[in-house]
Amino acid sequence: YDLSDNKLVEFKQFFDQYYDIIKNKRQPIYMAVDRFSSSYEKRTLADRLVDLMIAMEALLGSHTEVSYKISLRFACLLYPRGEAREKAFKAVKDVYDKRSAILHGESLKKPLNEVDVANFEASVRMLILEFLKLCNRGTLPLDKPERKDWEKSLDKFIFFEGSKSNG
Repeated sequence: YDLSDNKLVEFKQFFDQYYDIIKNKRQPIYMAVDRFSSSYEKRTLADRLVDLMIAMEALLGSHTEVSYKISLRFACLLYPRGEAREKAFKAVKDVYDKRSAILHGESLKKPLNEVDVANFEASVRMLILEFLKLCNRGTLPLDKPERKDWEKSLDKFIFFEGSKSNG
């Protein structure tokens, strides 16, 4: 890790800005940060991928049509309309399919590699940061623990109020 003075200042700014949100351990932010952190302790790429997908699912998932909703919400929240959004949607859908194959004991068509898992890790990190920003601005309610309320607020923001969809 690069712990130069500049990086320490950046970390302190990040910590000061988002600590209040993280310390309250509100779901789903807490689950996402916890699973993201635990992915570093895993020995295999498959286990890391599963933890990272759980982090993403905690923020974007629901109980029905999970892979589609996660992929769509991720792409719309973080990417502008067009090719970049389509590519992001397909990438998350592909990772979710791999995660499902791993959990159901199926063989993967293409083996996992470090680069794919690292790229997905970067996506989950970017997603967690975006959620922290949205919570910090009050866009997503921290006071509503029910998943359905969280999802309604998220979808309202993505599809009607803002996000990269207007980009």
